[in-house]
Amino acid sequence: MSRNRLLKGSVLLTLTGGDTAIDRCTIIKAVGDIVGSTDDIDSIGNLGSTREWFIMFSTQTAQQTLLQKNELRTPKQTFSVQSPFQEFKTIRLLGVPTTIKDD
Repeated sequence: MSRNRLLKGSVLLTLTGGDTAIDRCTIIKAVGDIVGSTDDIDSIGNLGSTREWFIMFSTQTAQQTLLQKNELRTPKQTFSVQSPFQEFKTIRLLGVPTTIKDD
């Protein structure tokens, strides 16, 4: 199973500020306060990075509720909230003058 399919029902939390020692219980409580219940959380974990944490939900409603937030704050940390896979495409145009801006 690909990583993309495995984490399809999850939300990515990226540590943006605060202590690097992660307290999972505090994160679960903060997420439960946002989505209404901790019962909708299936699991929480990382894939080798202490700055990126994935929260898997049992309902899509809970996932969408958390994704509407830009950040998650706990007493000691701040996390950015985002979809776990945002693919970026790079397009190269040949023959375009270098004076044209990237925008």
